[in-house]
Amino acid sequence: METLKAGLPPLLAGFDAVLLSGGVSKGKADFLPQALRELGVREVFHRVAQRPGQPLWFGQQPGAATVFALPGNPVATFAGYYRYVRGWLHQCQGRAVEQPTFAELTSPVDFKPALTYFLAVRLENAPDGRLLAHPAPTAGSGDLAGLLATDGLLELAATDQTHFAAGTAWPLWRFRS
Repeated sequence: METLKAGLPPLLAGFDAVLLSGGVSKGKADFLPQALRELGVREVFHRVAQRPGQPLWFGQQPGAATVFALPGNPVATFAGYYRYVRGWLHQCQGRAVEQPTFAELTSPVDFKPALTYFLAVRLENAPDGRLLAHPAPTAGSGDLAGLLATDGLLELAATDQTHFAAGTAWPLWRFRS
């Protein structure tokens, strides 16, 4: 790696942003955080208290790119993109940062860890105008096919509670352009 850096301009020069996916957790093949540091990218944070998507990595290379390194599992990547990257991109373009809408859980959800939980949901408009969020069955953060039948992620905030009752409203991050 040292030979790559010697005498060269910053590798990420010319880019405003770099979006990466995979290689940011703590497994044997997760070399990305170290490689980015060796390339002069300053780590701002590495890990967020959420599921899925806990190993999200964010850094900046002075005079060059802002780097988002999202987890490799598809649901975790969607959570990181829609919750953090998309708003950052809108802000950089001078657009208003989109605020989430709220949707009501149609059935209770139990989630024990003290983490923010991004729950995949299917949406329905109720006759009285409420936006209803039906928890979608998925097989975890690697279930890309499971996302096909969903409309977004409901953000169940990290609190002391482990039971999220039907009828409670939570921020919704819709999958759309």
